[in-house]
Amino acid sequence: ESIGEVHAEAWRASHRDLFEVEWLAKLAEQRRARWSVVMADRRFTRNTLLVAERGHRVAAFVHFGPHSDGVPDGEIFDLYAHPTVWGRGVTSTDQTRVADLTDTLARQVDQLQQPDQNQRQGKQHQPLH
Repeated sequence: ESIGEVHAEAWRASHRDLFEVEWLAKLAEQRRARWSVVMADRRFTRNTLLVAERGHRVAAFVHFGPHSDGVPDGEIFDLYAHPTVWGRGVTSTDQTRVADLTDTLARQVDQLQQPDQNQRQGKQHQPLH
């Protein structure tokens, strides 16, 4: 619910000059409501949602995961901050955190994909007793 609130209010503020009031309200409400559907979708478990809080309220969020085209890069699907925190560096902090996490994940995947040095030399692992 908090994610939807941030998304809707950020969208409403950033698009207020583009739509008539009635359309803007309807489109903002669609963004508010979509998060319960997104989070319930089984594909959501492949993705990451980072949340920035101010006090006990969600101030911003970034939703990212594997690229939707199947390429090895990641993709940021959504990055929104509540208008009350605009200009305070919240989203740039979120972007930095995403970059740090994706670098860490990429290193972990590389380590998993590289054969063990002993296996490359033809040695067998011996179980520990």
